[in-house]
Amino acid sequence: MKKSLMLVSAILALFFAVACGDDSGGSDFTQEDAGKVYTAVFTEVAKVQTEVFTGLGSAPMGRLMQSDFTFEEDGSFSGSYENPQGGSAAIEGSGSYSEDSFSFEFTITFTDYVSGDITLNGSITYSFEGAASSYTGTYSGSIDVTGAVEGTAEFDLTYSVDGASITIEGTVAGQEVGGSYGY
Repeated sequence: MKKSLMLVSAILALFFAVACGDDSGGSDFTQEDAGKVYTAVFTEVAKVQTEVFTGLGSAPMGRLMQSDFTFEEDGSFSGSYENPQGGSAAIEGSGSYSEDSFSFEFTITFTDYVSGDITLNGSITYSFEGAASSYTGTYSGSIDVTGAVEGTAEFDLTYSVDGASITIEGTVAGQEVGGSYGY
């Protein structure tokens, strides 16, 4: 699962890095800028996702601390962390684990969160459903971005992994993303 999640990230990063075509599309962001915002958000979502896989997959009855995350018996979880570069992120969500399958959703709220040369403010909701070889992930929400990139970045992105195939569709910061890829 980790390998294919990293592949999804690499495909999207490559799309944004070498994207050809019209940047206008009514967006405040170029494809390169949208890629920068996506990368910042993806990096933080991936950190939280790792905590969730660990916490839901191994949580005994009752409470369990994984780093700064608290997992409750009912599947709810929360956490927060201070960014050494500046700002903070707060996470709230819920989910479940059964045999080899996960289902969860969380919202990560960025407050003055510095990522390289941009600062993020706003919330992204991420949902995940599936098992190691077949799953779907969805990003939705709105992030205000300041710094080297300025504007409001809307996220409406879904990716699906089925065996050796990845399908991606949606928009990030007004830029359309889509395609099917084998690996």
